[in-house]
Amino acid sequence: MPRVALLLSCATWTTWKIAEGGDLRYFPYLTARGTGELAATWYSGRGVDLRLHIARIDASNSGATPRVVEAPTFQLDAWERETKPGEPRKRDTAGEYVPVMFLKDGTLALVTTIQDLPARGGFAFRTAR
Repeated sequence: MPRVALLLSCATWTTWKIAEGGDLRYFPYLTARGTGELAATWYSGRGVDLRLHIARIDASNSGATPRVVEAPTFQLDAWERETKPGEPRKRDTAGEYVPVMFLKDGTLALVTTIQDLPARGGFAFRTAR
């Protein structure tokens, strides 16, 4: 499986690598607030290794590489809808992108899908600093 680096590009079209190595990364989502203040989410891995990442990125100093602070990764309570009999259940992204927003106090907030059908479905609210 190929490994993909997450890249960040600002209005000056400068590109920075903000994460590398590890599992395949996909479905990145980026939110901006103020000058150079960013928040990002993305997935890595697949199946039992599927993890959601959330990070704060400070790109306020245009002459420097952005400072990235990543919160601990976590797994969603979301599972593939159809698992063949006898096969283990596999985690799922349940909707792909995970929007992230800044709360008034600077905390990052996101809502993820709960997909454990037919028994459970809904949403989970999470925060990160």
